[in-house]
Amino acid sequence: MYKDANESVIPDDVELLELMVGDAGNAAEQYQPGPYWKRNSVHAAKELARYGLAGFRGADSFIANSFGDNTLVNLRTSYRSGKKNSLKLMITKLPGFKQVFEGQAKLTEAFFRTELIFKNEYLRSSKRVQELIVNYSIVKMDTTRGDCVGYVDFNGSIVSHHYLNLLNTLDVMMRDIGRKSLTGMTILEIGGGFGANTHLMVNLFGARKILYLDISPNLYVGTQYLKSFYGESVIDYRESKNGPIRFRSDDSLEIFCILPHQIENIEAEVNLFYNAHSFVEMPKSVVRNYASKVSSLLSIDLGIVYLVSYDGFDPSTSLDPNFLTTIFERFCLTTTVETLTPGRQNFHFYFAHLS
Repeated sequence: MYKDANESVIPDDVELLELMVGDAGNAAEQYQPGPYWKRNSVHAAKELARYGLAGFRGADSFIANSFGDNTLVNLRTSYRSGKKNSLKLMITKLPGFKQVFEGQAKLTEAFFRTELIFKNEYLRSSKRVQELIVNYSIVKMDTTRGDCVGYVDFNGSIVSHHYLNLLNTLDVMMRDIGRKSLTGMTILEIGGGFGANTHLMVNLFGARKILYLDISPNLYVGTQYLKSFYGESVIDYRESKNGPIRFRSDDSLEIFCILPHQIENIEAEVNLFYNAHSFVEMPKSVVRNYASKVSSLLSIDLGIVYLVSYDGFDPSTSLDPNFLTTIFERFCLTTTVETLTPGRQNFHFYFAHLS
């Protein structure tokens, strides 16, 4: 819609999707999505089965609406799957209603186009963004795969807004933990979105051994997205579901994409555990269970925990970020970090390794 759509290079694998959705539904309660994510997960699975991954980051897709960076400008897109939604969609096509919804969609699209103009001017003039562009070769990466519509042009090189925000957070983390590279570290991330964070960790920070855990079908989207970049280096759920999860003792790239219950099958010493934003969207019992499992996997000599949460949380739908300081039996250094959005901040929680 806002950029010429290329033929999708992200492969669909409906068999893998169905396998993941089925097995995830049979997992123990502590590995089930909470109330907020459960509803969105069911809807996303239906969308994926029917429409596939092509354009999942575009303005006409609802697939990654809760964990991706797509901007939904036409609400009717969210009514494509399910009996109740089909009825809603039919109503929007009735005489009178159709004109109203089409007019509103055009108006919203116009607002979005205007927002992009101002947002991109702000990002191009931001000293923090300029610093990130100079220090990291993100402009050489493909950060808009999946028909991303939220991107900024830097002298002919386009960069996703979402990737810039993630890089801003990772750069702060690297300073906090005192490292310039993630090479030689085994990383576990819970709640990896659609894989963009892993993409950055591999391409810009040298990560080679990654455990990327998320709920279904979010994990399916991330798995296929990462496969489009790294091919057979991505070990999907089909390959790992029946056995222990181990890395080879070399420096080859290995990205295990695992469902929540598979955390019990990990046979690897974790050097860095990372979670951004999703812990505060889970029930406390689920977070504590994850924290217990992570603690048992952390390296004694170099086991770092780094958590991030957004500001402005809603207590009716998310946890108080301060709760995160209590889930690991370690000293927690808490800092407030400015995001690339004016007036918005993230809370960073750094639990240093045991010495």
